[in-house]
Amino acid sequence: MDTSRLLIVEDDDPTREMIRQIFEHAICTVISATTLDEGLAALEPPPDFLVMDLNLPHGDGIEVLQQIRRSGLPIRVAVCTGRADCDHLKVVAGPDPGRLHDAQNEIEALYEVLELRSV
Repeated sequence: MDTSRLLIVEDDDPTREMIRQIFEHAICTVISATTLDEGLAALEPPPDFLVMDLNLPHGDGIEVLQQIRRSGLPIRVAVCTGRADCDHLKVVAGPDPGRLHDAQNEIEALYEVLELRSV
């Protein structure tokens, strides 16, 4: 049995539920968080994959990404956001801007980023 874990950090209930339904068959364990603090807490133990929004209650989702980088966690990350601020998105991409995908509403792009295939 697959023991991979996917963390979804998304405050919008319909969006979070849609992502959960898409990936629950491809990944054994799907966990979710709706706030910045919940997202940070859910990094322990580290999930294998993360799908997250940047616009979160009580903070900026980029803090989750910064914690992942600081801790050197080997988590594959897909950021889905409605933000159009290019400078902010460059910070999200970090040292490898070629890995930044516009994955909003593009489920196939999420599968590519997470290197998953539907069963």
